[in-house]
Amino acid sequence: MDDRLIQGRLSTALQACTDGAWERRFPWGDAGFARRFVRVTDEDAQWWGPPEPDVSRILDIWSHWGRNAGGDNPPSVLDLACGAGRHAIALAWTGCDVIGVDVGGPAIDRAVEKANRRLGGEIGFVEADIETYDPGRKFDLIQLLSGQCSDFPATELAVLIRRYLDFLTGGGLLVLELPGQLPDPEMSYRKPGEHASLFSDGPCWEMRSTEVDSAARLTCDRYAVLTEAEDRVTVYTNWRLFYPADWIAQMLPSTAAMRVDHRRSRPDWCVISNSPGNQKQSAEGVGR
Repeated sequence: MDDRLIQGRLSTALQACTDGAWERRFPWGDAGFARRFVRVTDEDAQWWGPPEPDVSRILDIWSHWGRNAGGDNPPSVLDLACGAGRHAIALAWTGCDVIGVDVGGPAIDRAVEKANRRLGGEIGFVEADIETYDPGRKFDLIQLLSGQCSDFPATELAVLIRRYLDFLTGGGLLVLELPGQLPDPEMSYRKPGEHASLFSDGPCWEMRSTEVDSAARLTCDRYAVLTEAEDRVTVYTNWRLFYPADWIAQMLPSTAAMRVDHRRSRPDWCVISNSPGNQKQSAEGVGR
């Protein structure tokens, strides 16, 4: 099929796409999509990069700002939206006791497979929705990394933060990763073989449109995908909010304290404590 004809069909599909006020329309419930997402994000280091810098950063933050009854012992960790376990398994290698939680069954299956080959602390994985998950215990450190905060509307994120503060030990920390700058609006077209496709097991053509509302810090990614096998165009939409740290601070209960860990060329992390005696403050990142 001629490239210009393909691009025309994809462009028409994107222009006809309309969305409600807030819809997460990546097909997370589709087993094939979830499996492909795990494959791309787990095996392709170009997507997120290796986990070791983040793990070192987590442990530096804990050594500076956290405390537990075990003194110098590694913290117990709850890894929310853990995916295929890239952070959870690396933390277990350092001796931490870790529970990873993700709504995607294929991601959890892959995490368990990888964890069976690891050494270090205790580790377990749970397939569950982090918005309703009850771990039934407290943790020294709870983390929501890889920009997952941007997938929640503000009201839902505020509820999530307050929910997991209740699962921290005394002196424990909740760490949230905030995406950096808003992306630039763009339109891109990809042919078969140019990237590892999330949307089809077979050859497909993809056009992505990124729209940005800088005033509301709202980003919409729309993907029009033409699959070769079915000769059908399918449109996927994903909304994201880019929260500044001061927005996160406004979501906290009065008993919580927050620091901002800044790192050059990396997203900021909000480090939240449930200790009522601490003042909210901003701090330069540790362990540059």
